[in-house]
Amino acid sequence: MKLQCPKCGSRFEMEQAVRELEQPEIHDIAAKLGANWRIAWEYINCWRMSEYGTIQSAKRVRLLKQVAHLFDTLMFDLHGKRYRTEKHAIVKGMIAMCNANKTEITTHKYLYKILAGTADRLSAEG
Repeated sequence: MKLQCPKCGSRFEMEQAVRELEQPEIHDIAAKLGANWRIAWEYINCWRMSEYGTIQSAKRVRLLKQVAHLFDTLMFDLHGKRYRTEKHAIVKGMIAMCNANKTEITTHKYLYKILAGTADRLSAEG
């Protein structure tokens, strides 16, 4: 959908404008993740619906925020139980998923199952 700027009169596409607004968020997340940025990006690509598919930029931003939150808190919930893990375990879990060449992932549960094997359980509920 092409729109026209009311100030300068130039034409632009709405989708491109939205993508450009999301770029600073992606850059902030990349800076926050630091050395873990590349594996996080590769892990998010596992959410594609096919091997050569794409991910909408809004979904990519949302998923990257969730990954950044996992790296910040080092905690996750699986089957009603809360676990605490370590950054190197998260990286190893993401690498395992990427090496498995998974696609069509819809939740982080597969990653959480990998992490639960080495994580400390904080709660007994569930």
